[in-house]
Amino acid sequence: MTGNLQATAPLVDGATLSDQVTEVLRHNVVNGVWSVGDVLPSETALASDFDVSRTVIREAVSRLKAEGMLSSRQGRGAFVASDRPRQGFAIPERDMESQRKLEQILELRMGLEIEAAAIAAARATPEAREEIQRAAAAYDQSNKIGGPAVAAG
Repeated sequence: MTGNLQATAPLVDGATLSDQVTEVLRHNVVNGVWSVGDVLPSETALASDFDVSRTVIREAVSRLKAEGMLSSRQGRGAFVASDRPRQGFAIPERDMESQRKLEQILELRMGLEIEAAAIAAARATPEAREEIQRAAAAYDQSNKIGGPAVAAG
């Protein structure tokens, strides 16, 4: 990337072009370069700025749309929808390549999820506890007959 937007966010060695562009666009939104409601430059302009193909730009915009940061309107372009990503916990694909990193991430999740469950249990209303018990019983019953662990819905 040789475009004039590249210096606005740190780049990660070994990241794909779409990873790099995604990070720069995300950085620009989070740090107020573009505000909620602003229209991003066109795909052609961004591709020129980043010195990449429009396909790379489309991939980056698509990722940020999936995170809820961008939205698009037919013929009007991409808009900033939120200055914060929707998903609270995401593992970058590049981190999944290392067995040790994956183990560390799973260890972190175990600690977080156990603590979150303890807090939820401590704050649960009697009605919520009953609902949890019903869900656990349904899960156990489904497991006994070889059904799905999670119901569609």
